[in-house]
Order: sequence, then C-alpha cells, then structure tokens
Amino acid sequence: MLKLVLILLGLPLLVLYVFQPPSCDEEFFTPRKETQLSLDYDYVHDAKGLCGGTSNGYDVYTGPDVVILVMTMSKNKAQRQAIRDTYGTVSRGEAWPGTARQGEDGDPTDRQTGTARVVFLMGQTKDVLYKATEAETLAAESREYGDVVQWDGLVEDYSNLTLKVLLGLRWVRDFCPQAHHIVKTDDDVFIHLPRLLRYLERQISTELESLELHAQSFSDKTLQKFDGILQKQAMSDVIHGAWLGGGVVLRNGKYVNSEDVYPHRVYPLNVKGALYVLPAALAVRMLAVAEYFPYNNLEDVHVTGTLACAVGARHVGFSMTQLDFCDTNPKPCDFADGVRIASRDVTPELFREMWLTFSQPDACSSFFSGLLFTPGFLRLPKCVLLPR
Repeated sequence: MLKLVLILLGLPLLVLYVFQPPSCDEEFFTPRKETQLSLDYDYVHDAKGLCGGTSNGYDVYTGPDVVILVMTMSKNKAQRQAIRDTYGTVSRGEAWPGTARQGEDGDPTDRQTGTARVVFLMGQTKDVLYKATEAETLAAESREYGDVVQWDGLVEDYSNLTLKVLLGLRWVRDFCPQAHHIVKTDDDVFIHLPRLLRYLERQISTELESLELHAQSFSDKTLQKFDGILQKQAMSDVIHGAWLGGGVVLRNGKYVNSEDVYPHRVYPLNVKGALYVLPAALAVRMLAVAEYFPYNNLEDVHVTGTLACAVGARHVGFSMTQLDFCDTNPKPCDFADGVRIASRDVTPELFREMWLTFSQPDACSSFFSGLLFTPGFLRLPKCVLLPR
C-alpha cells in the first residue's frame, strides 16, 4: 500500500520531469560562431510600396501598427482573394463593417483602432504543369494588388516553411521598418482585425502600467529617463499565440527532428504556427541570430521556440475562446461571441459568409443562429496540437 502511495505521489513529478522544456540557458540556444543558414534570396515580386507612399491608386499610411504575413502558395489565388475581399480591406484604409475608423465621429469604443497591412508570401512551385503559367499569373496579380512577395529559388515545400517565415520577417525589416507588430498566419485563417488590434492595445497598456509602477520606485531624476523608453519597452519581447508549452520531440514521422537539428527530448516553449504575433523590434533581433542556428523545418518550434529562447523572448497565450485552433469546424457566426480573434480551416466561401455577419449582425442573434455558432464555453479542446 505504501509503495502504491509513493508511486502515485511520484507520478506527477515524473511527468513534470519528462515534459519539462529545457532552460534557455542551455548551450544549444547560443548562436553558433559560423553561419548555418543563408537568407540571401532575391525577390521575384517584392511589394515594396505596400507600407508607404501610394499603392494602386490609394494613399497608404506609413508605419502601420500591424503587418500581417500570410503564408500562401501561388495556386491558392481564391484564398488570397477571399482575404482581400474581407479582413484585408482594412489594409486599404476601409473601415471594418459596423465600426468607425479611428478619428471619425462616433462612439470611441466602437472605433477601429490602429492600421494594418496584409502581404502574401510564397515560394516557387515545383509543379511542372503549373509552373509554366505561374510567372504570368502572379505578375498580373502583383501589378493589380501590390501585395505579393515571392522569392527566386525558394521552392514551395513544407520543409521550407521556416525559411519562408524568416524571409518574411526580413521583408518587414527592409520594406516596412516602421511597423510595430508582425502577425504570422496562414491563408485559411480568418482574423477579426479590430479585436486583434484592441487586444494588442490593451496588452501594451497593461505592460506600461506595470513598467510605470516599477519606475516609481526610482528617484525623480531616474524616472524622467523612463518616460522616453517606456512605450518602446512595453511588449517589446512578447510573442502572443496559442500556447503549446514545449512538446516532446519526435524522432520519426512528418514532424521528425534529428538530434543534430535539436538534441533535447522536449522543445522549448513555443506557440502554434497558424497565427502568432510578435513585435517588429523582436523580429529584427531574431533575424540577427537566425543564420547561426541549425535549420529546423518545424517553423513554430524554431521561430517562436529556439530563436525566441536565444533572444530572451516571453510568451503570452491567447485564451481558448479568443483563438481555438482545435476547432476545425468553423461556422459563419463564430465571431458573434464578441471574443474570438481568429478561426482556421476557413474556405473562401466561408470567408465571405463570415464577413456578411459583421454587416448583418441580426443574422447571428436569432435562436436558429446556434446552427451557425458554437458558444465559446462549449469549444473544448478536440485535438493534439503538433508543431508545424
């Protein structure tokens, strides 16, 4: 009996030990002295006018609050168009349905705060049959919208996803240096931009209050020095996403990692790759060390785990009601709860159905709209979140 009690008491400790992520002080998270990866890729299409000046006949503001990097493939034009026709309209300065743009008359609590730019990132197809028409089709799309980024020699493949994301961060650094935050997402994810922007605004305000409270413990002279740096410091090292924790390393299958790529048995803390947010300043720091780590094709693990560890980043997890990527059965009224920030596995048709619910709110207010909406408290985890 005593032995059984000891086993039961020791089991939680064993589980904690087995699944404990490694410390960021481990030697592996120190950049190598020699480069391990090249980010030297030329552009086929660079969308360099997206963050400043005039683009496609309309004025765009410099220094957007958020740049949204959408991972896509050249053949997924329908997905890209669905984004442009829905949440991507904000990138063109249009107001979200049912809200007012910042600075317009109306209830301040109902305003769309902040600005955003949406850019589509892609490599080159390895599909021989499609490749013949890819160049012409994308060139026309790029001329029309000015939001397509493609790299020469970057083959469109799962193993290159990490590389595509890193090149996307480099694009923001080079062509949109005034951006405050970067959102990495996929082309089947619908984002409620006003809620995301308000979420970031609240998080920054909370962080500022904490920093100001800390600053009050210093002398008045020292406190004056804080005034100019508080805004820059607030949230400058935080990655937001669906928090995975660590995750046990698999040595076989699609998500395999050899010990040369990652030697520990548990991954560092990281967030789900379908959507996460990081400060642009943090992305620049991560880029500075990215070329000095072994390449890992598990993008969320490498970018939000290994590189985040190397630069001392923190993680903040969205709630399950804000961002539930276990829910793979999205419905038009998913956002009617007033909380949800994003849904995944959204088809082009569903993008437009969701969009209509914002301009026709009554469509989600009836008893029968339950068929189109799953309340947040019923959206329980239904999947095992794996690295991507």
